[in-house]
Amino acid sequence: MGWRAGRRAALTAAGNNPPRPLQLTHAALLAASPLARRPALVGGLAAAGTAVFCGACYAVALAEDRSFGAPAPVGGALMIAAWAALAL
Repeated sequence: MGWRAGRRAALTAAGNNPPRPLQLTHAALLAASPLARRPALVGGLAAAGTAVFCGACYAVALAEDRSFGAPAPVGGALMIAAWAALAL
């Protein structure tokens, strides 16, 4: 599998959403985390979610093995939890 096929696999593992725009979107969450009631919780969830989700997507692309994409939903759930913690 070549570079393009690995990229397609990474996009598929991420639900056809490339990880880079998601990183930019969630950078706003990290920037706003000091304004939350519990900044350590929001920042920690956001950082962990970004690392797990994007790390899984990049691992799929680099290793050209789709099995590395399994943790991506966990990272997405952590990001959702971070946004919810910011809103509360």
